[in-house]
Parts: sequence; structure tokens; C-alpha cells
Amino acid sequence: MKNFFYLFIGFLLILLWTSTGRGEEYITRELHVGHMAPALKLLSPDGKEETDLSKLKLPVILFFGSYTSPLFLHQSGKMEKMYQNYKDIAEFRIVYIREGHPSNSSRSVKYAVEKGIIDPRNYLERCTVARLFIEEGKITVPVILDNMDNTVDDNYDAWPARVFIIGENGLIALLSDKGPKGFESGLKKAGKWLEEYKKAGKEPEPVR
Repeated sequence: MKNFFYLFIGFLLILLWTSTGRGEEYITRELHVGHMAPALKLLSPDGKEETDLSKLKLPVILFFGSYTSPLFLHQSGKMEKMYQNYKDIAEFRIVYIREGHPSNSSRSVKYAVEKGIIDPRNYLERCTVARLFIEEGKITVPVILDNMDNTVDDNYDAWPARVFIIGENGLIALLSDKGPKGFESGLKKAGKWLEEYKKAGKEPEPVR
């Protein structure tokens, strides 16, 4: 009975850990198309501009990711092209979250090691790495940074990379799967949604 008790407690601790989204696995939270989008109020890397999701009037396309998530970095050109094509009908934000594969992780990418990019220990370091991403990707899409508690990342269950569309009514119209394949597929679906929106002049049906 005593051994069973300890096994039960251990099982509960594992559940608690995975529910925080802090592990390396892609844990799926209970976010669904048609749900109200979690609150989002973040600053740009220079601290001069604030984005409050509740105050944006147009549909909002959110790209979550980081410099050390390779596919996110490699897809920056597609994000930029989508922004240039549709920025007159939708709001766009890159939400910079905790690093995907920094040099001090167990699955670091080569360029993170070469450039000494660690998982930021404070907000200033996160700003610095975000600016590297902006410069290397020649990004003009507005970028906003999650706080060091990773609140928005956790609320959107976005790590390591994810695409969202938030409709004018504040409801989730699209949420991609997480990770490289999910992000790439999410970009294609977001592009299709935006093209339909542009032609019809009204929001298409949510992508389920």
C-alpha cells in the first residue's frame, strides 16, 4: 500500500510537470478554434510600442517562435511576404518566445553554439537575441516579446513555433499544430484564409 501511494504521488507530479508546458515534448493545451483567444499585451524589443490584442480591430495573425527554432528562422521570408501582401487587411505580430534550441540546451543547433546564443536569463538578453533575428531575417513584421515568465507562450501553448489567426470577434479562427511541420502547414492555411478574406471582404469560416 505504501509503495502504491508513492507511485500515485509520482504519477501526479509527472502530470503537473507536463501540464506546465515546460518539458521538451509538445504538450497540447485545451485551445480550440472558436475559443476566445487568451489575453496578450506585450512590448516591442525597443520598448517603444505596445500591442494589446483586445484593442486591435482587424483580424490578427500571430507567428510564435524564436531565433534558435531553425524552421521558424528559415520561414521568416514567407512570414515577411505574407505581411507585405496582406498588412492592409490584417494585423500581424511575431511573438518572440523562449528559445527553441539554444547553445545551453540538450538539443542545441549549430548556429546557436557558434554565436553563443543561450536561453536568455533576463528580458534584456531576450531583446538582444530578438534583434539578431530581426536583422538576419530582414524582418519588418512588428515583433513583440513575451515576458520572462513566458506567460503568453504558456497561455497559447506555442513553443517551439505556432501560427494563430484571431478573428475580429476575438475568437481563434486558426491554430496550427506545434513544431516544424505544424508551423509550415499553418503558414499555408493562414495564407489561404487571408486570400479568401481579401476576395470576399469578410472573414472566412474558421479553419478546423
